[in-house]
Amino acid sequence: MAILTVAELHQLFDPDRIRQLASDSSTQFGKVVYSATTVQTIVTLAEGTVKNALSRQYSTAQLEADAGVKRITADLAMYYLESRRPPVSAETTRLYKIALGRLIQLQNGEAKLAAVQQLLPTGPTTEPTEAIATGFFNLTAEEQASLT
Repeated sequence: MAILTVAELHQLFDPDRIRQLASDSSTQFGKVVYSATTVQTIVTLAEGTVKNALSRQYSTAQLEADAGVKRITADLAMYYLESRRPPVSAETTRLYKIALGRLIQLQNGEAKLAAVQQLLPTGPTTEPTEAIATGFFNLTAEEQASLT
């Protein structure tokens, strides 16, 4: 399983823009051809960046299950994809910087991935809280201490 699939990237961003950025001229036939391999390679590169940064703190299964990590990976992938055809849009650059900031927060322990076991209510209700859907959340030092 992967953190992000090409289909999910197409859902999060404009599919036509992705096709445009991943299309290259064919030297054999002289026409522009969409390269799904290019998109998959860029998604794999973004996943590698995330896994490399967070592999000491989290297992691969935790990273693959987290919505926040998926969004970070998607923002990195879109930035890498747009970097193939400069200039990179201001919005993509903004999302890239936010993604890197979140990645650094997770790496430094300033933010944590949403762990289902930590967020379930302790009472009779077994429904997960809203924080699970967001992917990650910021914790104060006191909150971090209470979870360990």
